[in-house]
Amino acid sequence: MVHASSPVPFANVPGTFVPVRKELDEAIATILDTGAFVQGKWCRALEAGFVDYLGVEAAVAVASGTSALELTLRALDVGPGDEVITTALTFIATAEAICATGATPVFADVNPKTLQVDAGHVAQLIGPKTVGILPVHLYGAPAPMGELARIAGERNLWIVEDTAQAHGARYRGERLGSLGIASCFSFYPGKNLGAAGEGGLVATRDPELAMRVSQLRDHGSIAKYYHHEIGVNDRMSEIEAASVALKLPLLDEGNGKRRAVAARYARGLAGLPLTIPGVEEGGESVHHLFVIQCADRDSLRAHLDSVGIQTGLHYPLPLHQQPALQSIVPAGLSLPHAENAAQSVLSLPMFPDMTHGQIDTVCRAIATYFAGRREVAKMPASSAMAA
Repeated sequence: MVHASSPVPFANVPGTFVPVRKELDEAIATILDTGAFVQGKWCRALEAGFVDYLGVEAAVAVASGTSALELTLRALDVGPGDEVITTALTFIATAEAICATGATPVFADVNPKTLQVDAGHVAQLIGPKTVGILPVHLYGAPAPMGELARIAGERNLWIVEDTAQAHGARYRGERLGSLGIASCFSFYPGKNLGAAGEGGLVATRDPELAMRVSQLRDHGSIAKYYHHEIGVNDRMSEIEAASVALKLPLLDEGNGKRRAVAARYARGLAGLPLTIPGVEEGGESVHHLFVIQCADRDSLRAHLDSVGIQTGLHYPLPLHQQPALQSIVPAGLSLPHAENAAQSVLSLPMFPDMTHGQIDTVCRAIATYFAGRREVAKMPASSAMAA
């Protein structure tokens, strides 16, 4: 068995702060000295930075990616009796936000070639209660936005982008996060643009929608102690905002390094009995995750763990099979491509400063695993059982 000379971590979150550590330490010291802890100059700097980066009209910093989704849906007046179509293969926060408004998520299957939401299935699911489409740009790659935009336009539906995994990615030359009526970002520490804690942001070309989100995030208030509707406390802290705003200018560089890691993986894994999901035509991935698919995923994962290589599962159970959502999922619902993906996907280590040696170690370990499987397959039946 080939052992990694040193463990290969799944990610390196502390490493993402190294280039901005001095500036961040100074910002935190100033925040502590002034007592300006919430929704101050760093939040405004982050919002302005995203407006420039995406080319949108407005951005609103909020407490988390989940908050961004829920506040956006509330600002669009989504509520009981409404249906919102989304993918079955993603983190539960997308569905939670829909449920939090009182609306019902309707789950679409995925394209087996890309694992992004299947636009054709989305079109089939549209009914009289459908108010919008909430695609997720999964793994850092774009959903089929051209086809979804056509469908939404024909049926008078809005599109809100869940861009929690795709900071900086593009579709047909345009930044993801600038294509729908609004987009929702997460700054969870492990994201391509991660905070020193939690954080999120809503970006939009509609200033009135941004104003509504801003009002809702702060107890329904625009002016202090004057509350125009029932809102929530979903404000972003200054320390978290500073940590993201300082890293934003480095995002494209980091994404470029991720693409280089992905390209080396693709070369190193070529010819092995596994599949790397493709990217939509016209799309450009930022490789938040590097995902492979193989039939004996759990066995391969155990092998990699045994030689010190960390992996992840994104995601082991599709949303329509989650226990928490069974009361709203039609009985017997089958989404075969999402279900197959949940049984076969494996996320390999991926971070911008991953070394060639680390990438090659992962590739060799996977090749060794499959070589061992082939040797077992060649053995006589009695010997293979003993092995």
